[in-house]
Amino acid sequence: MQHHEIRTWHVYLCPKCNASEPPKDKYVVTVCRRKDTIWGFFINTPDSKFIRSHPELEKQQVKIKPDDCRVIRYESNIGCDALKEFYAWELSKRECALSDALKQAILSSIESSDTLETEKVQIIKDNQDTP
Repeated sequence: MQHHEIRTWHVYLCPKCNASEPPKDKYVVTVCRRKDTIWGFFINTPDSKFIRSHPELEKQQVKIKPDDCRVIRYESNIGCDALKEFYAWELSKRECALSDALKQAILSSIESSDTLETEKVQIIKDNQDTP
C-alpha cells in the first residue's frame, strides 16, 4: 500500500511481520500516521501467560471481539502496551474500521500507560482525527 492510502483507526494485515518475533502474519490497529511511517498496536491472542503475569501490561490490553471486525475469530486483545512502527508497504490489506468506543478505549488505555513515552501518547492523541 501507499502511505496516503493508510487510514488511522483501522485494522490492517501485516503479512510476515518483521516487528513480530518470529516474523508471522499479524493484524495491526493503526493509530497514527507520521511523515514516513505508521504507528500501530498488534492484535494478540487473549490468553498470553506473559501478559497475565504482568499486571502493568494486562491493564493495557483492549478487548476486540468478532462483532468489532470481520477477521477477528474470537475475543482478542489490542496490545496497547507496545507501540510498533510500520512502513506503508508492510501493511497489505485494510480489514475494518474501529468503532468510536474502541478508539476511546485505546486512548484511555494509552493515557494511563506505564510503557509508552508520554510524548508518543500526546502525538497519538493530537492526531486521532487524521484519516
